[in-house]
Amino acid sequence: MAERSYLNNSVDRALRVLEVFTEEQPLWSAAEVAAFLNTRYATLYPTLATLEAHGYLQRDELKRYRLGLKLVERSGQVLAGIDLRQVVRGHLRELAQQIGGNAHLAILYGNEVLYLLREVGQQAVVLSDIVGRRVPCHCTALGKALLASLPEEELGERVSALDFAPQTENTITDPERLLQEIAKVRRDGYALEIEEFHLGSSCVGVVVRNHEAKAVAAISVSMSASRLRDAGSEELIEAIRATADNIARELGNHAASSDSA
Repeated sequence: MAERSYLNNSVDRALRVLEVFTEEQPLWSAAEVAAFLNTRYATLYPTLATLEAHGYLQRDELKRYRLGLKLVERSGQVLAGIDLRQVVRGHLRELAQQIGGNAHLAILYGNEVLYLLREVGQQAVVLSDIVGRRVPCHCTALGKALLASLPEEELGERVSALDFAPQTENTITDPERLLQEIAKVRRDGYALEIEEFHLGSSCVGVVVRNHEAKAVAAISVSMSASRLRDAGSEELIEAIRATADNIARELGNHAASSDSA
């Protein structure tokens, strides 16, 4: 991350304005934004006007701001540039239909998991609109699988930077316990999460490796915890590993095997 002394104050202010808009609070008045950012309205207004002029913000009939369509355009360009999504989509769809669960593609984004793609095989247990969302690493199968693929030094740095916020009573909140879990992921070749992120939900995750055998993403299948317990995980694990291998081969890794996460 850039040092604070090198940041441009105007750009920094504009980005902080955009970040106040959330799914929970998509509409803000100018006064509300100023109060939230602890800045004067006169200082903030040029930033709001500039963002609106460029399409990054728009106002409704009550003069409340919301995120503008320019952000949709830009996000679409970013996602379109990720060829991995095009490669993976068909494989995920087949996996979701085969298992009857929801299949996902994700990458590490800082110390979080960023969802790039989802194919639905059943009604969602959590997060109905998940593409583009970021979730914690320490309590998700995708996060554990991705962390397990890292070199030891980088893994240690990532784990030490996690906040280990508990999501449920089953969430791992201790760094040493997470490292033990990651060691198990490396031995088994897959990551398992049962009601650690959301009560009632379970997930199995496996990394995807490219032509250099580098882990570039992870895929997972989620379903209800009760269904996983009743059906067992063996068939699910084999299906997701086979899918990860098929994706890896399409990425040029003809020696693909997900036996090692």
